[in-house]
Amino acid sequence: KQGTNNSGPYTMYGVTFKDGRRMSTFSDTVFQLVAEAQKAGGVCKITFTQKGKYSTITGITKGSTPVEGELMDADVPF
Repeated sequence: KQGTNNSGPYTMYGVTFKDGRRMSTFSDTVFQLVAEAQKAGGVCKITFTQKGKYSTITGITKGSTPVEGELMDADVPF
């Protein structure tokens, strides 16, 4: 989604995970890393912030050990 607000133009990228959770990011870099991690396979940990009902992806780390409840790159259905 693209738009303009008081800070200027923006692009918001949406990601829907295998378990149905939806998150977004405004970072071109973070979105590219999420897409690359999904293509490469393996285990990744996604970090995010929660503000009300909205979750924003803030980073992705490759090579983490899966922990119950964490979102992994395999959850990203691109």
